[in-house]
Amino acid sequence: MDRNPRFRLRRSTPKNPDVFVSGVPQVPLEEFIVALLPAVSEASRAQLKERLVTRHPSPPHTSAVRKPSRNDPFKDLKILFDAAVEAATNASPDLSGTAELELLLACPSTDNSRPDAEFRVASHTTDALHPWMGTAIPWRYDPGGSSSYCNQQRIIWDCHNVLREDSRRRFTFGITVDTNDFRIWFFSRSHNVVSEPHNLTTEPDILIRLFLSIASATPESLGYDPTTSYFVDDTGTIQYKLGLNDAVYVTKQLLADNRTDEISGRATRVWEAYREDDPERISVVIKDLWTSIGGVQEGAQLEELHEKLRALVDPGTPRPPSDYFLTLVDHGFVPVAGGADDNTVDVMMHGHHFSVGSANHSPRKHYRIVFKELGVAISGMDSISDVMRALADATRALSLLHRLGLVHRDVSAGNILLVDGVGKLSDLEYLKSYKGEAGLLPCDPDIGTPEYTAVEVANNRYMWGSDTLGARGKDSRAPRAPVPSLRFHPLHDIESTLWIALWFLLYHQRRDDAMNALLDAYFPPGVGGRALTSRRIGFRSEFLPEKSSDPFLAIVKLLNELREDLCLRYERFEGDFDAHYSIFDDVPLPKDSPFEAVHAEFIKQYDSAVLLADAVAFPGPEKRKAPDSPTSDTPPASESASDSDSVRRSKKQKSAKTSPSPLKNSPTRRMRDATFAGRRRSSRIAEKIERLGTRKNSG
Repeated sequence: MDRNPRFRLRRSTPKNPDVFVSGVPQVPLEEFIVALLPAVSEASRAQLKERLVTRHPSPPHTSAVRKPSRNDPFKDLKILFDAAVEAATNASPDLSGTAELELLLACPSTDNSRPDAEFRVASHTTDALHPWMGTAIPWRYDPGGSSSYCNQQRIIWDCHNVLREDSRRRFTFGITVDTNDFRIWFFSRSHNVVSEPHNLTTEPDILIRLFLSIASATPESLGYDPTTSYFVDDTGTIQYKLGLNDAVYVTKQLLADNRTDEISGRATRVWEAYREDDPERISVVIKDLWTSIGGVQEGAQLEELHEKLRALVDPGTPRPPSDYFLTLVDHGFVPVAGGADDNTVDVMMHGHHFSVGSANHSPRKHYRIVFKELGVAISGMDSISDVMRALADATRALSLLHRLGLVHRDVSAGNILLVDGVGKLSDLEYLKSYKGEAGLLPCDPDIGTPEYTAVEVANNRYMWGSDTLGARGKDSRAPRAPVPSLRFHPLHDIESTLWIALWFLLYHQRRDDAMNALLDAYFPPGVGGRALTSRRIGFRSEFLPEKSSDPFLAIVKLLNELREDLCLRYERFEGDFDAHYSIFDDVPLPKDSPFEAVHAEFIKQYDSAVLLADAVAFPGPEKRKAPDSPTSDTPPASESASDSDSVRRSKKQKSAKTSPSPLKNSPTRRMRDATFAGRRRSSRIAEKIERLGTRKNSG
């Protein structure tokens, strides 16, 4: 069954129909062919053209068949494609046809979930449960040309499905035909382009060239990874065999693939796997991604970090420093035929840089890394005790990094794992020094997970100094003091742990309408400008209302205290940059530095939260589906969680009318009044956030 994600291209593009088509850069067809399509021999091209010219004439159309059906054009095109395969084989006897054109007659014309036609690799098998595994190149056809925009959106959808559903795919082509005009599309993890339209009837040479390229192409030149193969296990689930250096890893289950819902990007997938030649099949974790060229890779970062940790003695950690990080097994770039590392420009585009759209896209390389430990991320936990234990150990890991002059820059619920009761900090690709010029914050949209990014990092400016808060006295015309450019520092990493704890409490505890409103305000789908406003207000005022009936009350108070402590540290640092800016220099910190003892305070409080969670019988988790989940197949239920709460409250109110409370001032009554007061308070916080966000957007 096809999922229905909100697929999108990685970066927005100008709405210029002469340069962009449905957000995809448009390039000349000849340039497209030279840069992207497999080479074709002139002999096969001439042979096919001669055969087409000397064939018998087509029978005349009668009025009854003057307008062919939607699928009729593909029957003729299949004949042409089969002739192209024959011509290519005759010109090169050693060549066997790689692709075949298949017409999906079983799909009704009203079903837009599958292409109108597609090229398949002849040697690849597929089945009804996994139809996209057999699609090499999707094809969309609009006979009337009246809905070309819909046709374009459908081919983008098809190519997105090809790249998302099949982990073997490095890139894909697509074809659209609007009446007689056709375009060729190309999608990879860094670049997306479409050719200018050309007429099928007046310029048949282009179609011949395209068919010959596809007919003589290898699976690799059609976008398949030569180091990856797939099979279907006993449960009907697709599993893969992934090559890395001299080993082959067989997957057991998919652990994460949340970054594959974007056509261009990292496309990170994580599996539990085992080494194929291991008779015991000991589980490891293998991560496959497309990483930006030029940066230090995660495996190299981890190797260097473990070297530094071996020389580091930290009496404040109950375990060896290396225990708070993952153990590297193997890593490396994924090669293609010939041994070159796979690259979205040098390999896929043969080093060509298009004149349109290339400047905003960085090339990417295919990378894999294997870890020894298999753990559970906070995003997959249900126990608040486990979450707080993982956060405490993650803060210990951050303490070690910050002592080494490093910042993580991507602390998130997916990057903190619990392995045999020990929290571990993973995903070190963005690890860097915050000392000297290297500490300058780059404007890179890929850095950090928006849901957990520190407030001022998300806004790309300091926000806690007296001037940045707008407190310049009564004379608003007073000159502003110069504020340094924002630099990522340890407090930003620490703040991310607070957002993780807040997300877990809001997402898992039993909530009323007001708490749902807070969850939507802090963590809305997309995490855009509205969320930035909500977080800025909430972080300065109060994370969560402290309701006496809340079983999480003790932990809520603890988080609010940590928020207040962190805010004071921000204000001390940014209130006097001259005194505290030495954090970015290679000098010892002063004793009164706002960065002093911050890790110890957070570790102490998170450890206390573990004891609180173990000592109190908290209610079981009550998850709700994430709003507008991009991976959902089913529509939302007719009765939402908040609706159910309303129904339960109305039933309680009706029963209260028939059997009033015998004691007006009983402990139960006081607790109920406190609960309603807490609800009103949290409602006011959510309303304030919403009101200020609306005012800002309207302004």
